[in-house]
Amino acid sequence: MGSGNISRTLNFIKQEVKEDGIMLENYPEIMSVDQLAEALHICKNNAYALLNTNEVGCKRIGRRIIIPKICVIDYLRSAQIKSFNADKPVI
Repeated sequence: MGSGNISRTLNFIKQEVKEDGIMLENYPEIMSVDQLAEALHICKNNAYALLNTNEVGCKRIGRRIIIPKICVIDYLRSAQIKSFNADKPVI
């Protein structure tokens, strides 16, 4: 991933992760894979990759995948924390 892509992703995360905790307000409490991909501005295959690696929590009911919105919010917050800590020198 080039530095331009990382910068765009970090800017997107900063827009989505608001201090008052209100995020993704246009999405339902239980999201689909399509909605996850749309919310994160990624393709469906990358959304499935996030789910398969447990980076974003989900539940499988038969063949259906449901994603609690809070799991997406947690993922965005963890990405923000990781990017913040990346700027700190390791002592």
